Amino acid sequence: MLVFDPKKRINAEEALAHPYLAPYHDPSDEPVADSKFDWSFTEADLSVDEWKERIYQEVLDFHSLDGANG
Repeated sequence: MLVFDPKKRINAEEALAHPYLAPYHDPSDEPVADSKFDWSFTEADLSVDEWKERIYQEVLDFHSLDGANG
């Protein structure tokens, strides 16, 4: 599973099906993302205070969604 060259690595779905992870593998509880995660936000040139505000807003959004489903 651990390969230095990222092009030769197995993906998350294949890793979860690997015998090493068999005790933790539950296909009925392992959703697959519709698209790849966009990491471009890490390139934003923001101040520490701006990052704090964005993270705080993300937490508020998460809790408001969680409350709507609970």
